[in-house]
Amino acid sequence: MQFPIDRICCNAHRARIGLACDPDRRFACATHQLSLLCANEPHKVEAFLQPLFGPIPADVLLAACRSLNIVSEWTAGAALYCAARPTKDERRNFFEYLRHYLSDAEYEALYARHDAQWHQLRARRAPRPK
Repeated sequence: MQFPIDRICCNAHRARIGLACDPDRRFACATHQLSLLCANEPHKVEAFLQPLFGPIPADVLLAACRSLNIVSEWTAGAALYCAARPTKDERRNFFEYLRHYLSDAEYEALYARHDAQWHQLRARRAPRPK
């Protein structure tokens, strides 16, 4: 299940007739859906979180995930999101921004997962030997 955060409204019927929601309402809908997934289909949480990292600030998403006790799933998504950033400066800024919101253990977990994701993503792009 992917949340339609990029739509003008999360509700397909409202979006179809051109009614827009503000970002706060879309975030509220996303967190509601996230809580339902946590309760009913926890194996889908990581995939659900992934597209939310662009439009929702990572610290806001972290607070929501903390309230649902799914920080490890947030860490997996944040690591992939950061590793996919095209420049070293973007990745560094992401880490610096989040440093103030994470405990030392959470920061280390994010760093380790990011490092693994970064190497995995770059390995896919590397040219194959002939």
